[in-house]
Amino acid sequence: MNALSTLTLSALAATFNDAIVANSLPLTPVTKFASKDAAIKRIEKVAAEYGLTAVVVDGVAALTAKAAKKAKAAKATGGKRGPAPEFGDHMIISLLVANPKRKGTKAFARYAGYTDGMTVGQALEAGLTRDDFRWDTDKGHIAIK
Repeated sequence: MNALSTLTLSALAATFNDAIVANSLPLTPVTKFASKDAAIKRIEKVAAEYGLTAVVVDGVAALTAKAAKKAKAAKATGGKRGPAPEFGDHMIISLLVANPKRKGTKAFARYAGYTDGMTVGQALEAGLTRDDFRWDTDKGHIAIK
């Protein structure tokens, strides 16, 4: 028995409309479905097309991408994440963009601590963290060689 079949027509419509908003789907909200079967088929079709998972907990349903994203990532990496990059203290940091962080934030202040050509060791002494390096290299803000 499909978990969605335990819901009322109005609950199915609400679930569908909530999924459109929560996942920014390019679909038109519904006021009601013609039948319970039509509602379930439409929800399952949308879930399949957009990689969503239907979840029903205590009579409340939701279409979520979290489980689908997790499954997709696990499949792509064989269930394992790759090792975190290692940044030796002697490696040189190159700034690729001006400070992209929001002014007034701690991240903005830390990014201001970078100097083009400084070493990882110098950056650590200036208050930056290895997490900062990972984030900023992943986002293309800096390069470390």
